Amino acid sequence: MERIEEKEMAAASADTARATDTSVDAVAPASALPTSAMSAQALAAMAAGQEIDPAQFEFGGMLASQIGADMSDERDGKKKDPEELEREEAMRAAARPQDWKAKLTEMDFEARVDATVECLGRKNNQKEILGDLLEFCREERTEEETEAFLEGHKQFADGYHSASKYLLFMQRTGAIEELEYDCEGVLITDEMRDELRELGAPEEEIAELAVEWHYRLTDAGAEALSRFNPVDRTRAMLETQAVSRHASCARLLEFCETPRSLQEITTFMANDPGLERDPRTGVMHMQPSAYIGKLDQAGALTWENGWKTTAGGMEVLSTMTWE
Repeated sequence: MERIEEKEMAAASADTARATDTSVDAVAPASALPTSAMSAQALAAMAAGQEIDPAQFEFGGMLASQIGADMSDERDGKKKDPEELEREEAMRAAARPQDWKAKLTEMDFEARVDATVECLGRKNNQKEILGDLLEFCREERTEEETEAFLEGHKQFADGYHSASKYLLFMQRTGAIEELEYDCEGVLITDEMRDELRELGAPEEEIAELAVEWHYRLTDAGAEALSRFNPVDRTRAMLETQAVSRHASCARLLEFCETPRSLQEITTFMANDPGLERDPRTGVMHMQPSAYIGKLDQAGALTWENGWKTTAGGMEVLSTMTWE
């Protein structure tokens, strides 16, 4: 078995031990899933006492159970528009196990950059640890160094994934490359493997050449990291907001120099003009949580035992003026 397949299995096992795995490749037992997560065929099979094939689930059991919806085209007997069908098919495709190494060879530089940026921004509670992983790997690192860095990261304890899984996320997009070394410290290349095959060496022997693994940021990963800069993203976010909301963002960033709870922020912003209350009804057009979400997505806020302004957020704050 190839090392990467062993790592995938080990990472999945470790994730399950840490918490419920959010990987779309994971499939939960049929008995553990709500009926809304099953297709009509799976429900019929279950009722008949038959063994259920995971392929009968619309996505992968775990993803379907998370969203709690059957994505069948027959749901409620309604016909779906082409855009909705396309979105659902994209979700199904993302849930299917894929040969990511083969897919990676088909991706050019821009495709790898785009995939990395998309992965970094996919979940707010992972973007900081993944971004820091890329930064850490600007210098070639051993497997032990990399895993120790991830396990010591402030966001690691709050996540659901093992160190190996975080590494795989970035390998799959082409942001990090794995380097293999033999017992003499020589880098093993594809050319060396091909030469050994021509000499008749068995595949088992070739697979066992590597005894040490290192990780290094690729050019695509470096470019993605520069595009995902929290300072630029926060400024870009502010440009999309009404100028009247800029001061509210600045006040919130200043307030969160010390970690704050949602309740503390709600109380602090209770009379903030940025909530845009209707003068007649008092109804807010903006909630404090909306400001938190926008600044979190931009990388200016992060959760660190409370909502805390990041270094990027502080840099943006230092250039802002408000009353």
